[in-house]
Amino acid sequence: MKNIVLENFRELSNVPRCSFDQKRINEYLVNKAKELGLEYDVDDELNIVIRKPATEDKKGHPGVILQGHMDMVCEKEDDSDHDFTKDPIEFIEKDGKLTANKTTLGADNGIAIAMGFAILQDENLSHPDLELMITTNEEVGLIGANAVSEDFLKGKYLINVDSEEEGIMTCGCAGGNTLNSEFAIKREDFGKYFYRIAINGFRGGHSGQDINKNHLNAIESTVKILKELSTRHNLRIVSLNGGTKHNAIPRNCELIIASEDEIKDEELNVDGFKQVEKKMEFKFEQVDEKTPMDEQSTEHILNFLTTIPNGVVDMVKGNADLVETSLNQSIAKTEEDKFVFMVSIRSSVLDKIKEVEDLITNTTKSNNGIVESEGFYEPWEYREDSELRDKCLKVYKEVTGKDMQVNVIHAGLECAVFSKKYPDMDMISIGPDMTGVHTPKETLDLESTARVYEFLKKLVESL
Repeated sequence: MKNIVLENFRELSNVPRCSFDQKRINEYLVNKAKELGLEYDVDDELNIVIRKPATEDKKGHPGVILQGHMDMVCEKEDDSDHDFTKDPIEFIEKDGKLTANKTTLGADNGIAIAMGFAILQDENLSHPDLELMITTNEEVGLIGANAVSEDFLKGKYLINVDSEEEGIMTCGCAGGNTLNSEFAIKREDFGKYFYRIAINGFRGGHSGQDINKNHLNAIESTVKILKELSTRHNLRIVSLNGGTKHNAIPRNCELIIASEDEIKDEELNVDGFKQVEKKMEFKFEQVDEKTPMDEQSTEHILNFLTTIPNGVVDMVKGNADLVETSLNQSIAKTEEDKFVFMVSIRSSVLDKIKEVEDLITNTTKSNNGIVESEGFYEPWEYREDSELRDKCLKVYKEVTGKDMQVNVIHAGLECAVFSKKYPDMDMISIGPDMTGVHTPKETLDLESTARVYEFLKKLVESL
């Protein structure tokens, strides 16, 4: 039997769709809508909604929105020559699992698009008015969702297909913000010895869902090495560069320093890191002379880096398994005259987001830096009464014979934005089993995908 979901996913994976590069995938979606003879709207942010009228037996029923995002996190292994701007994602199917060849797979969130179109393509499905809404730039701060107008959608029920564990329905999520701290730097001649310290091969992971799983942050680990060396040597920072995405735990980091005296190999003990990150690669080598930051610039940046937190800040009181507030040291970037550091804050409590924002802002300003905020989004609060949630629980039990778990997650979902724009809209989030999202280890379980799609069809038919 033809697997229409997988066929759709393979087809769209031929089209580049990194964040901020979605014109081509938008054109692909428009053409798919035209092929199906369906109405569609595209807004200024390239968000698209495709509409299919209700079948005769469901006319007058509240409309249903299927929702996902078109962009993917574009990460690859260090030895991969994949070009995300033009190369199709190369699938590897083995033992019922789908991965990509040394890159992210893009099932987050291409699988939502694939399932959405499969629903639209099914001429035997009984359904209310359907809308498939696919947003842009979700992975870089829910930008597309934030741009959606209050009259873009018409339905009452919204089913977001951006969760990653079968049998779990998400009905609330953390809010958050991304902050960029920028420091002007001056450089001067200094030092007799120049060294490069490089960490590679950390597991990385999703900065929300994996933040409490003891995945080391390559930037934070490198800073720990820097701090330790600074207590024994008069040194200056030349550059610190690590991380690639605000919502991914950094897997790699490189530090270059200048020192007045020689640093010995045995001073850098990274055994503790290797016990946690089994595939860690570490390199310490002498390099050619560089022009480092001056003493004041080094002092300010080192003080900032060693003061700000990383990882879990608070757990939910009474629930040791649920993170309330966290911070991910996301990206460090050094240029000739400035140093920029990005952090990603998440919390299910608005006041805690503000509290961490204030900490980062005050620490930045006290070290002569400036702060810019981007991508703020409020939490999606759990709704006490939800017809859609109740229906979902009932249908899942009927289809699988199992009880579905209801959860609130420590990750950002576009439902948080839509719940403010459409306060009367009833919404949930579901999805098939996926692991390793936002890393080249991203894996989609194909049997789970098939089951979730069949459940999604039954859910739509029941509404």
